[in-house]
Amino acid sequence: MFGDLEAQRHWMALTVKVNTLQWYSFDLKYWGLDYPPLTAYHSWIIGHIAKLVNPIFVSLKPPSSDLTGWGEIHQSLKYFLRLTVIFSELLIWIPIVSIYHLITFNSFTPSSKFNHQRQTFRLTNTNWKNAMYSILFILLNPNIILIDNGHFQFNSVMLGLTLASLTCFHTNRDKLGAIFFVCSLAFKQMALYYSPAIFAYLFGKCLYLPYPSGLKMFIKLALASSFTLVAIFSPFIFTSSFPNSLIQAIHRIFPLGRGLFEDKVANFWCAVNVIVKVRQLASVKTLANLSLIATLAAILPGVLIMIWISWKLSCKASQSLLNQSSQPLPSIPTTIELVPFTLFNSSIAFYLFSFQVHEKSILLPILPLLLIISKHQKNRKRDTCTTNFQTDWELCCLFSNVSVFSMWPLLRRDGLSLQYIISIVSYNHLMGYNPLALFRLSQINIKSLLTIFIYLGMVTIHLGEKVVEPPKRFPDLFVVMNLSLSFVVFGASYVWSLVRICEEGWSILGFRLESELGNTGPKQFIPSASQPGSLVISHDSTRQPPKRSSSLQPRRQTSPLYKSEESDTDQKSRSVGSKEFKHGIGKRMLGSFESDGQVRQPAQKPIISSPSGEKLMNRIKNRLQSEGISRTGSSQRLLERQKVELPKTTKSEDNLKNPVQSEEKLNPRGQDQQIEGLLEKIEKKDKKAESDWETALRNSREEAIRKRREELRFRKT
Repeated sequence: MFGDLEAQRHWMALTVKVNTLQWYSFDLKYWGLDYPPLTAYHSWIIGHIAKLVNPIFVSLKPPSSDLTGWGEIHQSLKYFLRLTVIFSELLIWIPIVSIYHLITFNSFTPSSKFNHQRQTFRLTNTNWKNAMYSILFILLNPNIILIDNGHFQFNSVMLGLTLASLTCFHTNRDKLGAIFFVCSLAFKQMALYYSPAIFAYLFGKCLYLPYPSGLKMFIKLALASSFTLVAIFSPFIFTSSFPNSLIQAIHRIFPLGRGLFEDKVANFWCAVNVIVKVRQLASVKTLANLSLIATLAAILPGVLIMIWISWKLSCKASQSLLNQSSQPLPSIPTTIELVPFTLFNSSIAFYLFSFQVHEKSILLPILPLLLIISKHQKNRKRDTCTTNFQTDWELCCLFSNVSVFSMWPLLRRDGLSLQYIISIVSYNHLMGYNPLALFRLSQINIKSLLTIFIYLGMVTIHLGEKVVEPPKRFPDLFVVMNLSLSFVVFGASYVWSLVRICEEGWSILGFRLESELGNTGPKQFIPSASQPGSLVISHDSTRQPPKRSSSLQPRRQTSPLYKSEESDTDQKSRSVGSKEFKHGIGKRMLGSFESDGQVRQPAQKPIISSPSGEKLMNRIKNRLQSEGISRTGSSQRLLERQKVELPKTTKSEDNLKNPVQSEEKLNPRGQDQQIEGLLEKIEKKDKKAESDWETALRNSREEAIRKRREELRFRKT
């Protein structure tokens, strides 16, 4: 009656009235217990509550010969059992989903401690809205609601314990997360679908941490998981009938004798069985081994990618330690972002290729797929990880609808046809997804075209069941069409998950590694075609920038970065009047920061001058050597006037005013004569206006210049 409702009620009565050692061997023909001990303990608690409400609820057999077996108390029993599912969701599923989103949506900021750090609550309005949207997106999914509340099961407890383990991983409480996941396994063995991904993350983190922290963590995780598993199975271990009691429990939990599959399910074996009757070609043991090999081959790529990325991060961590990086490594590796994709890949691989799969097992790939959308929703306002958001969003909605569609034969037997239609339509409307919008797209691509064909196939199958009578030779025609169409979508989603794992892994290693481990090596700007060579600045140099060089000062050694550019040309003198080259990025480059936070000054300030200025400075230099007179101040003012006053008049204005002068300006000799005349006028003017104090200052400057010149000559000789 109503799916597994009678089975769950019978397990409540079984755990209350039968000895613990007989739970997995009592009356196996009538709804024998086939779930791990934690489900039995859960049924034992609910059974005692039911005994207080009405002792008849925990009868081993229905007291009436009625169709339902319960007669007048049928409705009250059904209401009570429905309430047990709702209360289980309120106590475990809904709180854990909320806590997970409050933590992962940047609601808590860890301190700098390595383990068991304190958490500071911080939640903005944007994060709050996105978190609430993602929480509703998960809680209102029709797959979980229809199976748990319609077909009557407690899958939300198993999913909640798995999500609790992921929450612990996000807070660096890995041992507690391992305990929660073992509890999920001990509640329903279907949680094994997640075990490869969980193992890949934890083992990868052990590789990521430096020695001996990684080894210690591996030992602690192994001990925590083992002790938890032993504690749960302790009634069947610490008994005189051990190991027979434990073997009987394991035999009931993993019933290999049931065959490769029972009902029609949208996995690989049922789809192949339409063409090739695989169950008639090999024995059950051979098919079990074959399904094991196929499942391992399907889950290994995602697991190996996760472990390989963790190993690469550990290599970079070792390199940063050798470079004596002052920035500590984060305690939670960035591979935590790969966990939802790896969980989906592992669970969908189990669903497609494993042994003894049920229709409701599609719930396990649903949870990580919803977490992927939550991850996108978290980063929605920060413009990160949004490249594949539209594709992931459309695939999630399509996968959710097809997964409910694949369970249609089961839901129809339970009398949930109306709930099936209402839940799908309302969920898509509330989430803002409209499949009919695909027909109104201006540009139809392959992806949208395939999606349209899938939805048209779903509608055609439903209409065919109502209108067309299947032939007697193929009574399950529409069921087979259902599983075949669903298998195509599930197989495509498996390939998509592998692609997304590779993309996310590449982003972790290629683009986020610098922010993960810090940049410990020296930085150096390489000149490009758009940047002059004088802008190249070495961050390794710690020297202060040199002062301005005059014509009488020795030229400083050129930086190695300049030597390659100036090897083919004559080195020009750095004159007194030359000015620093200023560029838009110069200010930013001069104040660049190294990885240790200290400001590194450039090795040398670039100084350039014009050709006419170089000729003038060489002429002044020769005159100083012959006369011993310093014209430093006048030459400085001359160059300033040359750079400021001369460009004021344009070529056209000079041609109109004095054509002869314009020709002289074009002539280099005429230009030199004009500059020399201006120099003499300025010098005479300066001498007339010079005071006694300025004369003494000039004489002392000239004396210092003479001494410097003699020292240079002595060094040369």
